[in-house]
Amino acid sequence: VVRCREGEAEALLEYFTGGSERRKKRRREGNESTQEGQGESQDQVVEKFNQGEEGRVRKRKSRWGRVEDATTHEATSSNATNRPQTLSNQPINDSSASKLEEGTIISIGGPQHPVDVFYIQQPVSDYVQSAVETALQIHSFEQNDDDGDDDDNNDGDILCFLPTENDVEDAVAMAETALSAPSARPRTKPAVCLPLHASLPSRLRSQPFLPRTPEELRTKSRRIVFAAETSVAVPNASHVVDSGFVKTPFFDPSSGCRRSVVHPVCRTDADRRAKRAGNVRRGKCYRLYSEEYLRHSMVETAMSAPEIRRCDLTEAILTVKALGVNNALSFDWMTVPTAEALAYGLECLFALGVVDENTELTELGKEMVYFPTDPRTSRMILAALDMESRYYERGYGNDDDEDDDNDNDNPHDENGISAMTAKLIVGDIMTVAAAMQVRSLIYPPKNERHWSRYDDAMADILDRSGDHVTMVHLFDLIDHTHRMLSDEECRERFVNRGALQRAMDVRNQLHRFLKRRFGGVGGGRYPNEWLGSKRREIVGSHGFDSDERSEAIRKCVCAGFFMNVAKLNNDGRYYTLRGKYAVSISPTSVLHRYGDGSDYVLFGETCDGARGGVDVRPCSSISGLWLRQLAPHYWK
Repeated sequence: VVRCREGEAEALLEYFTGGSERRKKRRREGNESTQEGQGESQDQVVEKFNQGEEGRVRKRKSRWGRVEDATTHEATSSNATNRPQTLSNQPINDSSASKLEEGTIISIGGPQHPVDVFYIQQPVSDYVQSAVETALQIHSFEQNDDDGDDDDNNDGDILCFLPTENDVEDAVAMAETALSAPSARPRTKPAVCLPLHASLPSRLRSQPFLPRTPEELRTKSRRIVFAAETSVAVPNASHVVDSGFVKTPFFDPSSGCRRSVVHPVCRTDADRRAKRAGNVRRGKCYRLYSEEYLRHSMVETAMSAPEIRRCDLTEAILTVKALGVNNALSFDWMTVPTAEALAYGLECLFALGVVDENTELTELGKEMVYFPTDPRTSRMILAALDMESRYYERGYGNDDDEDDDNDNDNPHDENGISAMTAKLIVGDIMTVAAAMQVRSLIYPPKNERHWSRYDDAMADILDRSGDHVTMVHLFDLIDHTHRMLSDEECRERFVNRGALQRAMDVRNQLHRFLKRRFGGVGGGRYPNEWLGSKRREIVGSHGFDSDERSEAIRKCVCAGFFMNVAKLNNDGRYYTLRGKYAVSISPTSVLHRYGDGSDYVLFGETCDGARGGVDVRPCSSISGLWLRQLAPHYWK
């Protein structure tokens, strides 16, 4: 919050925008004084110089405040030894004082109102349930008798801090169930429960920050916001419920899984959360831990390890190799990563063919250095380029678009790739790569009554082989019409429009990079573009084999992510081939609802699942023979 007194904002703007004019004015005044000084006597020049020195000595700028005038005693004492006869005690007149430049104070403060902090006496066994119960008790008993104006909620909203997204969803469901129960205590005003976390669509994520809807104003509803953030400010929040926990991402090199570790907050984060209750009025903070724990056991600042010790170092090691460092283990890191993380990164680069047995960059690795994506995604894109180039190098392609009918003479190359699939494969893999850079492109419904609408919306884009081909079918809707989906269409299809727009931007960036790097289709020998009109024509005509296209896409994905494979066991669960860790298909994956139980599942990343498990996403079913064909050196 930037606070300036009246008139100081204009002074601040003038300070930054009017500097050139002031310099020109001083330069003109200096030239005029120089010309006038040429016809003056030496005594007159010395007298003017002394007067100027007097003005500069008497004007003192405070370090933290406005420009002030120094006292005569200070000016005299500081210059009495040098020129005592030139200083006088005459005050500066108003005309000269008005010309003085005044500084501007910009204060960025914390809460504007005091906050009362309350602690729980005994530790809680379930912080999610305790947070919901505390929020409902606040809503029941912390209410003003005066309703006030219709446009203002005098009671203040309730902000609850929880560590994970699953905790937020569970808390919202529990609160809505309790509010709608017939045995609920009669309340003077209704309440609206709102979730807030990064995986939500932009429309739902921005709802807690938007003005109240007409329905909320009419019923004078109070908002109960459940946020999975370390600290966030919500307008009109005067009650904060602090669960005392926060989530920190962590990468486990032994299993290759990305997890989120839930741990207690530090004292700094706890104070920051409490201050969120005092932004608009006097507030209250309810902490689900004791005061004794805060004073004696809670750490002062965050004790989480640096990010370099909590992330996958595969891309970082590739960057270090590209800089000419032969031994990444002896590189002078600002914070030394763990030996396990470095070993895992080198193993992945060796499996992808980026480095050789001497950990030196191969020709493939030197090419992957220029890619703006992670090594696995880069390897996937190169596999698509190789599939396309092999088709055209064997003479199956045509130089002119008008001779597409001649492709039917040799419909498939020796690898079973047809002309249509070869022309689409690079654009399809760019689509997959772009969609994997965003989160929650398609989100499942939260209520059971919306599942029928979800099934209808997925009917024309669903591919039962998995998420990667389904992503391509979703983008085919945009490529065919050459138009972005509207907000209404995205809501009907359960598509996160913000994530879709970001994926479109990433795909366009990848297209520009590949065109600049490789010259276009067939190494620049053909006039087609991967995302041009020819693709829209092929997608619109459906003149391709869907099964063949799906297999080609999944083979390219497998070429980059062959290390992320899970196999179905006899107990009905999936276990990773590397390490034998139990994983589950994420509820956001189409395989979770429409999958046919394939023996092998390929996934892009891991995430925290329900009840402490590990979920995988995005997923696609593959054949076990592909692993021997695409990565025989890894899967022997």
